[in-house]
Amino acid sequence: PAGKTYPDGTSIAYIAAVQEFGADVPAHTVTAKAGKALEIPHPHVSGAFIYRKTAHIPAFSIPPRSFMRSTRTEKARDWAGDMAKGAEAVVQLRISLEGMLEAVGHIAASDRVQTIANRIAPPLKPSTVEGRVRRAQRANPRFGARSVPVTVSQPLNNSGALIAHVSHGTGPAGEEFVDGTPAAG
Repeated sequence: PAGKTYPDGTSIAYIAAVQEFGADVPAHTVTAKAGKALEIPHPHVSGAFIYRKTAHIPAFSIPPRSFMRSTRTEKARDWAGDMAKGAEAVVQLRISLEGMLEAVGHIAASDRVQTIANRIAPPLKPSTVEGRVRRAQRANPRFGARSVPVTVSQPLNNSGALIAHVSHGTGPAGEEFVDGTPAAG
């Protein structure tokens, strides 16, 4: 949905698109914020770090992890059946057209959440999982004391923000939506 962001201000819709279609990220330089340093895993010593003001990041690719198109492909017949049953209910005046579209929208959004929860291929690289564990341990030193949650290695579910913001909306084509309802104006 429009306006939904991660804590750093990055658009959730943008990240969803990157995950859906993949991306080639060009080589670039990262600079630490004033008074801070970048913590870089040591390439040869497990658990050790190098601290720098800047770091060169080589080009890399983010593989596509389709949760929207793959769910549509898998569930299109089911959704069409739901629409047909709903259309019959609309004609019989048992439900409004908007109510039927809302119901099918909820089903489609729920199916996409389930696709994410079912672990989309390809799996995360070990270095990505290690980075997630490091960030979690920095935020909570007791993280992983007994076990590491399975979501740490689950694609598309690092912070839970993407899966929490999968939504739907009904309204005229091209209209903007906020929290599933057409935006005023």
